[in-house]
Amino acid sequence: MGNKREPMKQHAIEKKDIMIRKGFELICEEGYHRVSCADIAKYAGVSTGCVYQYFDDKHDILLAGVRRYADQIWFPIQNIWINAHDIQNHFDAILDDTIEEAIQVHTLSSKAHSELMSMSYVDPDIATIFRTKELEITDRIVEVLKKEGFSFDHLCERVHLMMNMIDNLCHEMIYHNHSSIDYQVMKKETVKMMRELFYGNK
Repeated sequence: MGNKREPMKQHAIEKKDIMIRKGFELICEEGYHRVSCADIAKYAGVSTGCVYQYFDDKHDILLAGVRRYADQIWFPIQNIWINAHDIQNHFDAILDDTIEEAIQVHTLSSKAHSELMSMSYVDPDIATIFRTKELEITDRIVEVLKKEGFSFDHLCERVHLMMNMIDNLCHEMIYHNHSSIDYQVMKKETVKMMRELFYGNK
């Protein structure tokens, strides 16, 4: 891969941003294998040559979009914990807020999420981005909990389990949506299990 132009002026930065945003959007809408760099250029309102000034190929654009998407998914959830106060006494309420935020971001980007989850099984670069972001948010929440006086054994593992439980709940509610399951009950049971995860066996 050659060295690509790094935008310095505001106009160039905005142009590259548009290519990432529009390219990612188009790939998620149409499917990775049905989209070309020429399609992305047309959708973004730029020339194909302009795309290649900044990106090696459509996979390069996709990865840039995935990094942004992962940030959009995880940062709002992470910030709930960073901005929380007296977590010990408001643990259940913070869990509720975390679940609601996770449901919202999954709902807003459900089509993109489905496409990317499928691709993550066959594209190691995408899998690495998600795995890295998951570990980053786990580490941040662990830092917050330690500052709040949480001193349980295996705190990192407990937090990572908590995030996986929330993610699985979101997938159930948004993508699976079984008619025989009361998802409000499932949400309450998930909160109870997460509380048990932290307080049931210190």
